[in-house]
Amino acid sequence: MISLLKALFEDTQHLEDEISEIEEKLAECRAAMRKFLTENPEFNYLQQSSSWVDPEVDAIAKDIIASIKKDK
Repeated sequence: MISLLKALFEDTQHLEDEISEIEEKLAECRAAMRKFLTENPEFNYLQQSSSWVDPEVDAIAKDIIASIKKDK
């Protein structure tokens, strides 16, 4: 029983580490996207409608654009 709990704890810790790594990479991607959109105002993402754009990516981009406008 103890070895089972120990293995479960190790798996949980491994998953938490992976989640942290993914969150860090997402933050880096958001920062890069924000930098690109700030430096390229002619790129009007909101007027593009492509069915290949992932809805989650679309939502992130719109959130970043809104925060850029708010910062100005």
